[in-house]
Amino acid sequence: MTEATAIVGYFFPESMYMFAMKASEFKSKVQIKVNKRTGKKKYKVIDAKSLLMIMSSSLYKGTEITICADGPDEAEAVRQLKEMYGCEDSYELARKYNELKEENARRAERQAEIRAERLERLKQYTTTKKILENVDKVAFDQDELTNLTVGDVIQEIYLCANQFVIPLDRKNKTYVGIGKPVAVIQSNEPVDFDELGIKFKNVAFDDDYQKILRKKTPRAKKSVKATQNKTQEIKPMAKKERFALMMEDGAQVRNIDDLKAHFDVGSVVRDFSSGKLLTWLEDRYYDDEADAIRAINDNDNFLGAKLCKIFGMETPEEIERRFERLNRLKQFTNDEKILSKVDCVAFDQENLADLLDEGVEEIYLCENRFVIPLRMKNKVYIGVGKAIAVIRSKEPVDFTKIHIAFKNVTFDDDYQKILPKTTAKNTQTTTKSKPFRFIDQKPTSLPSKPLSPPVEITTTMKDSTRDKNGYSETETGGSVYVKHCSIFVQKANSFKSKVQIKARGKIVDAKSILMIMSLGLVKGVEITIIAEGEDAKEAVESLKALVDSNFGEE
Repeated sequence: MTEATAIVGYFFPESMYMFAMKASEFKSKVQIKVNKRTGKKKYKVIDAKSLLMIMSSSLYKGTEITICADGPDEAEAVRQLKEMYGCEDSYELARKYNELKEENARRAERQAEIRAERLERLKQYTTTKKILENVDKVAFDQDELTNLTVGDVIQEIYLCANQFVIPLDRKNKTYVGIGKPVAVIQSNEPVDFDELGIKFKNVAFDDDYQKILRKKTPRAKKSVKATQNKTQEIKPMAKKERFALMMEDGAQVRNIDDLKAHFDVGSVVRDFSSGKLLTWLEDRYYDDEADAIRAINDNDNFLGAKLCKIFGMETPEEIERRFERLNRLKQFTNDEKILSKVDCVAFDQENLADLLDEGVEEIYLCENRFVIPLRMKNKVYIGVGKAIAVIRSKEPVDFTKIHIAFKNVTFDDDYQKILPKTTAKNTQTTTKSKPFRFIDQKPTSLPSKPLSPPVEITTTMKDSTRDKNGYSETETGGSVYVKHCSIFVQKANSFKSKVQIKARGKIVDAKSILMIMSLGLVKGVEITIIAEGEDAKEAVESLKALVDSNFGEE
């Protein structure tokens, strides 16, 4: 194991993200020991490849840390990470990050323009939807063909209206012709393409190679006949052995649900680069995901984000933004219902515009002034903190008629001057007495049977001496990992009943991973699982069994 001590400079979210990404590039196990000034423990250890753990460690300027690495490239990992983490001028690091971000954006814009140009060029020869969707796999000249044949990621290549020298050392390739291309075969005798795993479709050979084929016609016929005889001997197909993907937490993933439960960006990027991820998907007939993987370029600057999107996972940047919004919202409210709907909260006019474009019907306005667009009907605006609704109208508005409702929201001074005092009082009374209802909603009748009481069951968080990452209780504090929360939330969402968790005097939504993580559950904490609905009893018993089994690790 290699260690190095450093003093933290100014540390921003951008530099935390860059540090976690850099640590993920190394094969060694990388940790950070944060030296504590008080308490029995001299230090706590966090995973340097986890952005969430780095953000939760509260690192400030002047904090003394020790960077530890254990593995084949431990020395190089410690050296490079010390340069990043111990840098006093982290403002410079943040500036470089923003410059890199802008450069990547410009590069992505240029790539989009190039792709559009290639697409227009391809439409001159074909209108087939499948080929147009795979424009990145089309070669218009020899240089493009050379780039496409590098590695084993792209196996089907489209040759468009040109002469192409086929590299015979690149095996297991299929060449599909568009617009009468010519394949140049540099060989003095006929080539056994079946043995090389090379196939052609709608492609003509060059004149020189066709002359060789005509001279060798008898031998060619003989080989064809022999091939036919071999084909007649049909043998039973052996069962294919399917390998598992190894994730960072030690889990062996054999289906896509397990991949999502143990998802790790570094491991998935590694398996993508080696070609294992594509083979793993093809062996299990996950055709949609496999097609999406084939469309990604190895040198894509947004490779990690695109892989996260394919499997429906949040990127580290999205998780970081959500935590920032949640912490900001907690400054104005502790209401668990509002906190669980952090994605429906607007902090400024731009946030409000985004939520309206997404079609959100119930919007929370937080501690700011908001211009309310009166043309957007069927909306409920709920105030958090001192929210002010700016109504741009020269006369009182009948909000009931346009199906807009307000709760805990104050109108701006100019609009309040327009409203007579009696009208304002009547409006407030009407808003409180009549519940808001959308145009397409119908009044619901009361249930014929009384609602069943909620079902509760109590259990205790398990004491695990060492997890699959290899961290002990002294290193992590025994806290519940994100993957455990994810497993619990997935299980809770499989039930129709409303499910909640009660711990440390708080009750939160058990179907929200952010709300569960906000409890900060550790070993020995007693929790109560509450469910209300038609399958409430089954829900609490199943979730209790999940916790008692230490989330399936026992």
